[in-house]
Amino acid sequence: DKELDMNILLLTNCMSMPDDRETGVPDVVFFFAKEWQKAGHNVVIVKNESKYPALFYIFPEFVYSWLKKKNNISIPSLASRKKLIIERDGVKIARFPMGKLIPHSAFLESQYDKQVELIKAYLAEINFVPDVVTGHWIEPQLKLVSKLGQIYNAKTGFVVHGELPTNFNDEYKSYIRNLSCFFTRSEPVKRKMF
Repeated sequence: DKELDMNILLLTNCMSMPDDRETGVPDVVFFFAKEWQKAGHNVVIVKNESKYPALFYIFPEFVYSWLKKKNNISIPSLASRKKLIIERDGVKIARFPMGKLIPHSAFLESQYDKQVELIKAYLAEINFVPDVVTGHWIEPQLKLVSKLGQIYNAKTGFVVHGELPTNFNDEYKSYIRNLSCFFTRSEPVKRKMF
């Protein structure tokens, strides 16, 4: 039914891109987008890539392997520090890097503000007004989904994977309260959040 077709904005930091350092990055987010598109919806994906200081990208490959094994830190390719706009199987995908000093650190508020402005400008450029804003992985998507949902007066949905960050606080809970729907993977995670 054409009346049910929606514009869906999907925010992620976990999906494969053509210039990734690592192969085997899960493509689940893209598969969701394709299925929604097949159902008649218009889908745009924005990948919020962490962008570290240039020094992080010049170590020998064995250092990256050690970091990944020891601390579950994955350093993206040097190319991932740059904005990238592609279309894949009819789905528009934009990568907008967000500056971060070290892995697993918090993004600065100024980075969130800048990211919101980049996303708004891109959506205006492609004449896309979201009816739904959704995402997964708390950092940085939760705050972005909440803010963009308010800006566009859109329905919002969010999925939490795994455990919560150690700095989960009232600010995060306020973003959750702004959402239309919220999903966790388990009851124990849900209980910790509320």
